Amino acid sequence: MKTPSICFCPAVITLAVAGCAAFGTVHPVYAHTSAYAHTKSKKSTPAQPRYVAKGGYSFVIPAKWKPDDADISMERMGYDLVLEDTRVIASLRISTLRDTDATPDKIADHLREDVKEQTGTVLTVRDKAVTVSGEPGIIFETNNTRSEEPQTQMTLLTARNGVTSKVILICKTADRAKYSPIFDKVVETFQWQ
Repeated sequence: MKTPSICFCPAVITLAVAGCAAFGTVHPVYAHTSAYAHTKSKKSTPAQPRYVAKGGYSFVIPAKWKPDDADISMERMGYDLVLEDTRVIASLRISTLRDTDATPDKIADHLREDVKEQTGTVLTVRDKAVTVSGEPGIIFETNNTRSEEPQTQMTLLTARNGVTSKVILICKTADRAKYSPIFDKVVETFQWQ
């Protein structure tokens, strides 16, 4: 018995491939083999730049934020998110304190006292102990309630070997939900060297 043969016209094959490409990526046959997965995993997006402090710590700088190094001589640095009309809509302030007695708890206690003194105008939203890059830290968040421009400050305090890092993200309270993930990314990528 003769086996029927199937003949494909080159034009039909070209049309079929072009049609598949129009609806998504055409993967090679070995798309699900480990060799393909291995080569695919090596592709990555360009790394965001890191801020590296002389105090021995670093973290990822939020994308599109511009440096403001006005206080760099005092181991202070800032980054601002700036609109085209040069208005600053959010800021990141970084400072390093070299003092063996300046622990995150002591600095947080100072912040707590400041809030008590400003009763009615500043409210504590979050006051939480955390571990950052294997070291103790505190996340301290406050809202001021000034009617002209309510503001939120999200602060990370952490210390190691007599060096304390203080990183503060400042934004309008109405924009807190938008900038909280950026602050969380700073905390997540924070590393002591």
